[in-house]
Amino acid sequence: EGGRFRIRLESAAFAKDVHLEADGVPGRFGDNFFDLAPGWPKEVVFEPDEPADRAALEKALAIRSLRDSYD
Repeated sequence: EGGRFRIRLESAAFAKDVHLEADGVPGRFGDNFFDLAPGWPKEVVFEPDEPADRAALEKALAIRSLRDSYD
């Protein structure tokens, strides 16, 4: 989508303070610190600083929530 990527997130359980990272793929997420409720999908746009391909982004993408901070 014009060099940008749409990432759709869904969760079966409530996820507090969801945070996305893409190590090695410089760019910005349109929204990057939010709660994700079951039954309410969330779309986040990632805008890379330079052209990137989908495979590179998928490999680099890490999705974490508050729960991951104490596991």
